[in-house]
Amino acid sequence: MLNTLNFKHIYYFWVVASEGSIVKAATKVNVSNSSISEQIKILEGRLGVNLFERRGKNLVLTDIGQRVYNQTNPFFSSTEELFESIVNHKKTNVRFLRIGLVPGLPEDERYDLTFPFVEDITYTVRLLKGENASLKQAFEERELDMILTINDHLIPKKQAERFIIKEMEHVFVCSKKFYSSLGNEKFPQNLDKKRFINFTNDSDLHFELYSFFHSHDVSPLRIAEIDDIFVLKRLVLEGQGFALLPKSTVTKEIKSKKLIVLSESEQFKRNLICYFHKSFREEPFLTHLRALKEAP
Repeated sequence: MLNTLNFKHIYYFWVVASEGSIVKAATKVNVSNSSISEQIKILEGRLGVNLFERRGKNLVLTDIGQRVYNQTNPFFSSTEELFESIVNHKKTNVRFLRIGLVPGLPEDERYDLTFPFVEDITYTVRLLKGENASLKQAFEERELDMILTINDHLIPKKQAERFIIKEMEHVFVCSKKFYSSLGNEKFPQNLDKKRFINFTNDSDLHFELYSFFHSHDVSPLRIAEIDDIFVLKRLVLEGQGFALLPKSTVTKEIKSKKLIVLSESEQFKRNLICYFHKSFREEPFLTHLRALKEAP
């Protein structure tokens, strides 16, 4: 069977399956749409099966097509990474490091955490931002090599190394204008019926906040659920409501009095955790993790 096929038959199939359309595949490999279509027809003809079915403007894999894709994807993905690393003039034994970042991490934290790996010529880094559930699935399917998260419930089913980098402190904050509307009651009773921006239920903090409010018989008015720290901080600065934010990301605003800390005594702390596959238990990977742990 294989001696009747050439590399382009299978490669073009893989590109179309990955891109979801012939037009996108043709653009990626820089050939005409008709050339892609012809190679797919030849492959299907020689296999005697349909690998795709059309749904609207998109091509969807049939059951057999999915089986073929599952078999060819690891080969083409790793081969593409190999040649990409050579073209990028890195070492031919470069390792791709695919890092998943949850939305609850501030932008500056994401930069500080990933820069050592980007700077290291040993690795070519790819960053993926997503929700906890999707990142966990990608990790378990070996599409990610490590995840940086502050959510303890994110525990991959398959065996993984767990490294605690540091503890992140969170504080309740609001704008000066919003603070003037709170009244004279003590925290947290002064937050009852006040506008509140929570994290989504994908975050551990979502449930911890509701538990905290319930224990104090306080019912803030939830106006939004947002995990993106930048957006959350912007809304608080504009006086849209109060929220719990990582202290490190609002330090400047607190010092300049653009934001008010509602309570110094009621503070939430979360561990910043790195999950990674055991295949990365090596130097310099572990050296970078230890350095991040020791950083101020």
